[in-house]
Amino acid sequence: MTNDTHIDAVGYALDAVDDLERARSERHLQDCESCRREVAEVAELTVTLASDVPPLAPSPDVRSSLLAQIQHTPQTPSSRAERSIGARSARTSGRKRRAVLGLVAAAAVVVAGAGVIHAQPWAGSSNGVTNAQSRIEHAPDATRQTVQFQGGTVTVISSRSLNQAVATLHKVAATKGDTTYQGWFIKSDGPTNAGILKTDHTNRLTANVQGAKEFDITVEPAGGSQVPTKTPILALPLTTT
Repeated sequence: MTNDTHIDAVGYALDAVDDLERARSERHLQDCESCRREVAEVAELTVTLASDVPPLAPSPDVRSSLLAQIQHTPQTPSSRAERSIGARSARTSGRKRRAVLGLVAAAAVVVAGAGVIHAQPWAGSSNGVTNAQSRIEHAPDATRQTVQFQGGTVTVISSRSLNQAVATLHKVAATKGDTTYQGWFIKSDGPTNAGILKTDHTNRLTANVQGAKEFDITVEPAGGSQVPTKTPILALPLTTT
């Protein structure tokens, strides 16, 4: 496959494409650095914006309208732009990128869930988690790590190029009382909240994996914490390809 026709990076990052388009996109991403970068930027933008926005439940009409705008915003150069050279081509590409990311910003603001802990596009959808896991698993730089944890296992699958990761807790003992498991990416500037972790569930981690050296799990009060309040009960060094 050539890179003459790029993918719908926004739709792919937001799980707003069908299975056929998703499969085509995953094949394309293996060879297209610019599209991998754009998918990562979209994912980072949605997480960052959602983490700063108070809960807001959009109406179905508003959500549908935003998705329609995203899907109909051109992400491939026009024939005239393809013939442009030098700075003119760069300016055209930059304007389109800003337009697309602007729509993503609007979508992220409208659909933001419960702040930083749960912030992730369509995180309430099990299909969204499955799609995210499939994308990450098929990324050319995907890594999978499984360790024993609390009577079961934790499997972390991550992709630096997509800047995303999922964590599956399998047959893990539930926490006691009014507490919950919470994940953290450990970076050079300290821990970054990766979200509340459900047991017997694949959790789409809400923090960017870029720069993370370790994945930790702590037991936190129900609803999660902004920073770890307990000593980690799992500290998993992350591998890279």
